[in-house]
Amino acid sequence: MARACLAALGSQLRALKAQILEFDRRIIAWHRSNATSKRLDAIPGVGPALATALGASIADPGAFRSGRYFLAWVGLVPKQNSSGGAA
Repeated sequence: MARACLAALGSQLRALKAQILEFDRRIIAWHRSNATSKRLDAIPGVGPALATALGASIADPGAFRSGRYFLAWVGLVPKQNSSGGAA
């Protein structure tokens, strides 16, 4: 019984791995065809997956007044250390 269960799980794992590889292939293909994604990939620390995600989620980068507004939208703002006026 245990062998049958492990065989079924192994089969599911192989199928899942094949799906992940196919999605990775599609992401890389889209990344190579998108100029914005390729520009983002040139930033240190940004790879094809992150560049593709950012390129797909930000339709108009001009909507942000500055890089600070973009970083706030992403959630990468500096940690607030002040009390906000409440001493």
